[in-house]
Amino acid sequence: MKSSIHNFTLIAFITVILTSFTTNKVKAESTLTKFGAIAKAESLIPIRPGVPGKTPFWNGSAQQFIYAPAFDYKPIAGTAKYLYKITCEDNTTHNFINKVPYAALSEAWETMPIGLFELQVIAQNRAGDSIGLSGSGKYYKAAYFNGPYHQPVMPYDQSAVLALDQLMKKDYVEYWLTNNVPDPKYLNYRYPAKIYSALVIGAITYAQLKPGTDDATRSIKLAKIVAD
Repeated sequence: MKSSIHNFTLIAFITVILTSFTTNKVKAESTLTKFGAIAKAESLIPIRPGVPGKTPFWNGSAQQFIYAPAFDYKPIAGTAKYLYKITCEDNTTHNFINKVPYAALSEAWETMPIGLFELQVIAQNRAGDSIGLSGSGKYYKAAYFNGPYHQPVMPYDQSAVLALDQLMKKDYVEYWLTNNVPDPKYLNYRYPAKIYSALVIGAITYAQLKPGTDDATRSIKLAKIVAD
């Protein structure tokens, strides 16, 4: 049987994909847990940051970020450097200098508190004088994971098996075995690249957890049908 953490992560992914998406607002704690330290370090790494002319900026309409964001602020001619001026709702400032106006906020992200902040990217000449505003905005730094937040009701590996037990019995899963096509009433099947692959992974994992059983045979058959 795979490790508890591996099973828990896999099932969390499958459950989110195949059911519904929820967002929990979590208050950051002053003391980092083992997982919190990992999540905090990961939050400093921007997710697919844009680069003008090369990579589009996906977050043009986003206002809340767990991971250090980068914004599509425009260069100003004659600029020697850009001052990133960040003012948080607790009145602390977290500034840094960069040669481009679209750099990720990683350099300041670690020390910024959870909450609202205002960002100004100010173009400066070699003397440090302001020659224009490249961009500005108001955003929210969201809390990274810092759990576990409570004791599990059962071991994570048992929880994973129970989740797959229930998932494999769902009507929209049974429909594949009966009709060899997705259930048209299950609206999430409109995202086949995500949902089909998640279902195949879930079926294969379930078969590995129950080797030599009828459930394993059924799950392998399900995975083949969905893959085809």
